[in-house]
Amino acid sequence: VQDGVVTTLKVGEAVITATTTDGTDLSASCTVTVKPILVSSVTLDKQTAEVLRGETVTLIATVLPADADNTTLVWTSSDETVATVQNGVVTTLKAGEAVITATTTDDSDLSASCTVTVKPILVSSLTLDKQTAEVLRGEKVTLSATVSPADADNTTLVWTSSDETVATVQDGVVTTLKVGEAVITVTTTDGSDLSASCTVTV
Repeated sequence: VQDGVVTTLKVGEAVITATTTDGTDLSASCTVTVKPILVSSVTLDKQTAEVLRGETVTLIATVLPADADNTTLVWTSSDETVATVQNGVVTTLKAGEAVITATTTDDSDLSASCTVTVKPILVSSLTLDKQTAEVLRGEKVTLSATVSPADADNTTLVWTSSDETVATVQDGVVTTLKVGEAVITVTTTDGSDLSASCTVTV
């Protein structure tokens, strides 16, 4: 305080006193409570984000005013089995959706959120070890399928035969029934819509 002008420096309480100097020893006081500057707004640089499972995305928070006394944020995820967050860095764990929220800790009770959609890793290639096979009626032949990448989220395959009177197939094992020709096809089920075929001549 100087000549009655009080300058506040930090949050807290101070008693400002004016005292006479003429020997009367009189004074008057005012209790000044210094309140913190609260955050007035918090925003994220993204409101939505699409990320492949296993990748990370960094969210940047902007807190205003810049001179707010407490700009600390708490980061949370609505579903930590899908994605976790630490200091704005979102780590994806499985396909799904999680809302990432940054919340102030200074009693302003403000927050900002970003909806993160974690997309599955799809199969990018599907091949069979044989494109053609000649088999005696009554014999079996096993076809081996290779899926890439190995860490694709859904590697389940469906096997079909173009003529089940000639040959049937289950999990790659082809059983021949009569003389003829059948195309054995394996197809992905993860939405990648890939397939590979082998022509089996019985």
